[in-house]
Amino acid sequence: MMNELDFMRLCAAAGVLLELPDPDGFGYGERTDILGVPTEIFLDNDMPDRGIVVLELGTVKVEHKIEAYETLLAMQGVLQATHDCVFDHDSIDDVVLLRASLPLSSNITARDLATVIQIFVLQVREWRATLLPGWLEGHDAEGLNAAPFPSAASHVYLA
Repeated sequence: MMNELDFMRLCAAAGVLLELPDPDGFGYGERTDILGVPTEIFLDNDMPDRGIVVLELGTVKVEHKIEAYETLLAMQGVLQATHDCVFDHDSIDDVVLLRASLPLSSNITARDLATVIQIFVLQVREWRATLLPGWLEGHDAEGLNAAPFPSAASHVYLA
C-alpha cells in the first residue's frame, strides 16, 4: 500500500524522466500535456495500492458520435479482458477519456511509471488516428508518426 506523499513523489520523479515542464504539478495530479495528450494521475482513494491515470482522447465531432461510441464500446470489452482500462466521457469538457488503473507494488520505480505512462500516451495517439480516424476535433493529422519522447524515457517501445 502506497501513501499519498510517496505516490506524489513517485509521479513527480516519473515526470522528471518524461521531461515534463512541471513534474511537481504532475505529482500533485495536475492535468499535464504529454505529446498532445492531456494526462493526469492520482492515487485511487478506494484502493491505495492502485493509481489511476486518465488520458484525454478528445472531443468527438457531432457527425461521428454514433460510430465513435459504437467503436469505443466494442473496444471496451477487449480492454477489460486484458487491462484494467475503461473509456469514459467527461460531460463538462465534452471529451472522451481513457481511465486506467495501475497496480502500485512497493518496488515500483519512477522509470516503471514513466514507461507505463509513455505506452498509454502513444496508444492514445495511435487510437486517435486508427480507432477514431478523423472523428475527433483537432486530431486529424496526428497518430502513428508521434514525436519521440525525451531521451530519458525513449528506451520503451510498444510491442
